[in-house]
Amino acid sequence: MSKKRKRNFIPNKPIMVWDGECSFCKKFAERFKTRSKDLVEFIPYQLLSEKYPEAPKYDYQNSVFFLENSGSTRGAEALFNYFKKTGIKWPKVLYDEYRFFSRSSEFFYRLIANNRKIAAVVGRFFFGSN
Repeated sequence: MSKKRKRNFIPNKPIMVWDGECSFCKKFAERFKTRSKDLVEFIPYQLLSEKYPEAPKYDYQNSVFFLENSGSTRGAEALFNYFKKTGIKWPKVLYDEYRFFSRSSEFFYRLIANNRKIAAVVGRFFFGSN
């Protein structure tokens, strides 16, 4: 199910691109950035073209993207590539090996992405405000 997009843009290290106007996205970007120990750069899509004018033009407003030397991925696969890069390999292995896992992961990613405000409320309930 993996559909890496090839391009001419070669970042020095992987870049996670997210919606900087989304408070739910910002909270998770901050958590993931802390966990990444500087292995991954995090940048809101609103600042991407300013810092990297040669970066590909994707629909960053509707999905997170993970830009790597080998290409880019979006949605759940982008998150699993991030985890793989930071040492947690099993979600990407499951994503690549099991169609049911990849399809259900993308379904739930899309469900959350399309309902960010509700997801933020549920997240605050379960995980607190930090």
